[in-house]
Amino acid sequence: MAALHSSDARRAVELALAAWGPEIEAFLSAVMGDRGAGAELFAEACADVMAGMSTFQGKSSFRCWFYAVARNAARRAMRDGYRRKRAHDADLGVFEQPLRSVTPRFVATDWKRRLHELREALPPDERALLILRVDRAMDWHEISHVMAEEGADVSPAALRKRFERVKARLKALATEDGWFSE
Repeated sequence: MAALHSSDARRAVELALAAWGPEIEAFLSAVMGDRGAGAELFAEACADVMAGMSTFQGKSSFRCWFYAVARNAARRAMRDGYRRKRAHDADLGVFEQPLRSVTPRFVATDWKRRLHELREALPPDERALLILRVDRAMDWHEISHVMAEEGADVSPAALRKRFERVKARLKALATEDGWFSE
C-alpha cells in the first residue's frame, strides 16, 4: 500500500476499508456475538485507525494492525461492559461509503449453522483466536500481534497451544451436542 508510505493517511484508510472492512466488521460481530455491537465497534475501530495512523510502525502488515486495533476496541467494550463511545474527534468522512454486505458462510447450511452455534458457546477470546487462524488464515506471528494484550506480547507458541485447547473444547461441545452419533 503505497499510501501508507506517503503522507496520505486518509487514502490508506480508504484502501484498507475497501480491502478488509467487511471481514473485520464480521470478525467483531463474531467476537461480540452480536451483529449490531460488531458494527458499532467497527465504527469505533475505524476511528481508532484514523487517529492512530501515525503509530503504525510496519512491524506487522497493515491488515494485521487493523485487526489488532479492532480487537483492542472489542477488549475495551468487554472490559467496560460495552458502553458506547462516540468517535467525534476523527475525520470520519472516509467511512461514509457503505461496506458491501457479506453473508456469512456459516449460515448456508444447517450443519454450518450448528457449527456457528458451537463457536458462539466459546468465550470471545477463543472465538477471536479461532476466527483469525481458521477463517482469516493468519499465520501465528500475525495472530500474536492481534492477540497481544495492550503493552504485553504473547508468543506464537503459546497461541498454538491455546488453539489446540480451543479445538479440543469445540470437539467436546460437538460430542455433547451429538455430532458424532449422527
